[in-house]
Amino acid sequence: MCLESLDSAPLSLSLSLSLSLSHTHTHTHKQAQAQKFAYRCSRTFPLPLLWRCPRLRLYFTPSCEAFGDLKLELDLGVCTTVMAVSASGLSLLGSFASSSLRILIMVLLLESWPNLVMCTTFTLSNDCSYEVWPGVSGSPPLGESGFVLEPGQSRVLSPPSGWSGRIWARTDCSFDGTGRGSCATGDCGGVLECGGAGGAPPVTLAEFTLGGKDFYDVSLVDGYNLPLTVSAQSAGGTSADLEAAAGSGAVPSCGTAGCTSNVLLAGGAGAGAMCPPQLVQTDAAGRVIACRSACDAFAAPQFCCTGAFSTPQTCGPSSYSELFKSACPTAYSYAYDDPSSTFTCIGATGYTITFCPSS
Repeated sequence: MCLESLDSAPLSLSLSLSLSLSHTHTHTHKQAQAQKFAYRCSRTFPLPLLWRCPRLRLYFTPSCEAFGDLKLELDLGVCTTVMAVSASGLSLLGSFASSSLRILIMVLLLESWPNLVMCTTFTLSNDCSYEVWPGVSGSPPLGESGFVLEPGQSRVLSPPSGWSGRIWARTDCSFDGTGRGSCATGDCGGVLECGGAGGAPPVTLAEFTLGGKDFYDVSLVDGYNLPLTVSAQSAGGTSADLEAAAGSGAVPSCGTAGCTSNVLLAGGAGAGAMCPPQLVQTDAAGRVIACRSACDAFAAPQFCCTGAFSTPQTCGPSSYSELFKSACPTAYSYAYDDPSSTFTCIGATGYTITFCPSS
């Protein structure tokens, strides 16, 4: 058996394998769109999985003999270990005289199988008219927050499977050559690379828990420093299919979470009427840079949902949180604002986090 590289001369046999991830929704039984992956064959084993290749290709030259181009399609279910192979695919596998080659093909597929459940990306897009320094905290550590986004710039991050954490924008930052400095809002300990540390309030947060079923939201519980939205992306690169969310029905599955309202002009001059004077935060020059939450401003149990107010039954919205809710209906305004603020998605290949989105 001869194995050639993708970068080598034309090969005798090309197996083009299209893998589609599927799931069973509790109510809709709707199949997710295809996600495509790629193996780069080489003479070194094990063969690496290349996430960003356009399709899965295995190139073989069994016994260095010439075979025609053949195609094999397989469907893999996300929530099951069953691999469905078409009749033509079984016939193709059976056509190889070498049982070791058939075993190798199946081993390569099964080896990649555990990794196919998650292949999520975060696209951070700065639509603000000023620079932002994204902050990231979570588990496992993502370790990618030591950079600036100029107006109009975007950057893609690749969280590991099962990642849970927060993403936010830092504003008015200044760092020296060693990465030490500070930010007017969202500061994470005075360093360029947050290293897992959270952002200091007040700050608008995008929160994620990734898995077979992703949970995400935009939170104003720690205050507000700029508008922010989170939108789910399907395998085709567009917004994921909208379905009625299980439970309340108030939030669409795979919908867009966030806040497009300019409660204030972060880094600019002046504040909107939505932020009460007692919650306004200014910098040393007297510019309004953020709007604090009532919990952060007053540290009272009834605003922080702590102590005797630590349950959904005893901690309801306050007049302050209702101001946030009226400005940003799909964002968390206080700790138990779940029904209209928690979003779920199955089958999303990525999420776009937009700072200062157009309303």
